[in-house]
Amino acid sequence: MKTINKTLRQALLAALACPAAHAMAITDSDAHCKFEPLSRGELKVHILDLGTLYVPRDARVGTSIGTPNARHYTRDENELYLSCTTNGERINFEYKATRGVHSHLHAVDGRFAASPILRTNIPGIGAIIEKLSPFSGRPGHFIPEGSLAMVPFTAYIELANLSPVALVTFNHEVTLIKTGELQPGEHDLDGVLVTGHLGWGGFGKVQEYIIKAKIIQSHCEIGTDAVEVSLGEWNINDFTHVGYKTDPIPFQIRLDTCKFDSRPDPANETLATIELRGVEGSRPIGPAGEHVFSLTTESQASGIGIQMLHNGQPMPLNQELDLQYVTADEITLGFEARYFQTEPKRDVQPGSANGALNFVIRYR
Repeated sequence: MKTINKTLRQALLAALACPAAHAMAITDSDAHCKFEPLSRGELKVHILDLGTLYVPRDARVGTSIGTPNARHYTRDENELYLSCTTNGERINFEYKATRGVHSHLHAVDGRFAASPILRTNIPGIGAIIEKLSPFSGRPGHFIPEGSLAMVPFTAYIELANLSPVALVTFNHEVTLIKTGELQPGEHDLDGVLVTGHLGWGGFGKVQEYIIKAKIIQSHCEIGTDAVEVSLGEWNINDFTHVGYKTDPIPFQIRLDTCKFDSRPDPANETLATIELRGVEGSRPIGPAGEHVFSLTTESQASGIGIQMLHNGQPMPLNQELDLQYVTADEITLGFEARYFQTEPKRDVQPGSANGALNFVIRYR
């Protein structure tokens, strides 16, 4: 009887050990990904609507549009929950740029010098996308193969976690970048920009990311009529020495029908600038730093030139100067002009004394 009891006890112990051994085997190979709820499909669709954004018409290539590094947690239109669990088996996830990446293009301010800039449906507009959770590389997250989770990139998990790695919203930072010249008018940013691909169990593409926005070039209209300024008549005896200046004569250039971002955002203001270019023989002359330009070739007078002033300061030719930010539908720009004696009194000759300039207004 004792022998029989011992045999039964050993058999019972063996039977109790078997389930534990089987459960351990399941845990070691328990790698899986799944969608919930399955009734809503197997594609997460995230649509970010940035509304209306303004970009200065003459902004330099590499300038950011809107708020740089804007953080968004974009919901899934299908409200799907994608989770992955592993314990040693590698599970890859890849983000692809559907329209490709710009090559050798860096932002002018240097903040995004190492960032890939994705092409969009608008020639001249690119996007930088940096993924956040769960692609941070922290414990329990996907680990990017590069130093940052900048799309396009591949990430992976292979270590056991206390809970599954889950994709719910599209957590990211986005910066729009001017990548080239834009055609006049309004532009509609739209279309799939990024796709996410799960490299496990034959899943393939599981995610789409779309940016929508209306892009408007900020600028003003300016009249086509020539700006004429009369500097008056002066007696030749007034010009006594090199550097003599007549009284400045004020005049204005008017900008109207301005399109600009009226929201108070110092990072996205539109700056109006001006560049003066001599025509009809007008060119830089005179003492350094005085920014005097010569009379036209048809002028009779000699020994004098003309100075343009803004806020009381002489304005150089062929150099872009900041004026003011566009903050209203109409803007009046104030300037002054005056004669400047460039030669000794004996070389000053009377007659007509005209100058001619073209001015270029830009929006930065």
